Order: sequence, then C-alpha cells, then structure tokens
Amino acid sequence: MKHAMLASLIAAVLCSTVFSFAKDEQYQTGKIVDVEKLAAKDAGASGSDTVIKAEVHQWQVSIQVGDTIYKCLLKRYDPSSLHWTKGKEVQVRPKGNVMYVKKEDGSVVKAAIIGKGQA
Repeated sequence: MKHAMLASLIAAVLCSTVFSFAKDEQYQTGKIVDVEKLAAKDAGASGSDTVIKAEVHQWQVSIQVGDTIYKCLLKRYDPSSLHWTKGKEVQVRPKGNVMYVKKEDGSVVKAAIIGKGQA
C-alpha cells in the first residue's frame, strides 16, 4: 500500500512538472502594432584582410499581447525574410528578454525585448 501511494505521489510530481514545462512553451496570439525599419549596420570589420559580410538589417517591432506592448529589436541578414506589417496577428512567446515569434512557415524568429509597457 505504501509503495502504491509513493508511486502515485511521484507520478503526480512528474506530471505537474511536465505540464508546467508544456505551459511555458505555449504560444499566444499577439498583434503587431508598429514596425520601424532602422538603419542597416555593416556586420564586417574594415581592412583589406577581412572577409566582407552582409549588412545586418534591423527593425523595431512593437507587439501587443493582451494588455502589454513589447518593444522588440529584430536583426536579420535577409531583409526579404521579414513579411510583417502593422495590424498583423502573429503567434508569440515572450520569455525573459527574448520574444519568440512563429513565422507563417512555422519557423521561429528570436527578437530581443528592449522594452515593454501597457497598451
């Protein structure tokens, strides 16, 4: 009897841990409220012996999730890879200082959260 209760207790603890982890991985619907293209930055160093790298294109994207607006900085080498427009709904998961955004093709883009405020 004691073994059955102990096994049940262990199973309950394991299930609660798994469910809390799954909850953290869930995406929410967010709405893009602003997109601002920032000046591109050169990713390479100057000098004749250095490898030339592509420019890093940057956007400041504001995404509303519930009553919170997250201001995010998104950096991409390929400017055509960003097809987001103001008013578009996206699947997002804010975690710490990172906003995970699911693109239409299912891939995930990470953006740095640089600020947040009330809607």
